Amino acid sequence: MSGGSTLARALSAATRAGAHSADAVQVASDSTEVRIRAEEIEHVKQARERTLGLRVFVMGKGGLQQAVTSTSDLSDEAVDRLAGDTVALARATAADPEAGLPSGGFAED
Repeated sequence: MSGGSTLARALSAATRAGAHSADAVQVASDSTEVRIRAEEIEHVKQARERTLGLRVFVMGKGGLQQAVTSTSDLSDEAVDRLAGDTVALARATAADPEAGLPSGGFAED
């Protein structure tokens, strides 16, 4: 699944689960580590990381309640489960009258 569709799926699933509002971020990184000793390669390590972070807000008495979660499993089922679990977690937190997404929108590149 592409990054944009993963984000869209997470936000849509959070709304279906009862979120008042939500935002999401997806991080992708590749790294390589090489150690050389006495002009010989001693160690080579490659890593690839794909992570989805989701923040949801639910309306509660006294303001919005929020929760933040993340996963490295980007399958459709895992993203849907993450959204539902995040909404449930937000419902279990105390309301914060100052919580919410920025009123002016987000910065753009």
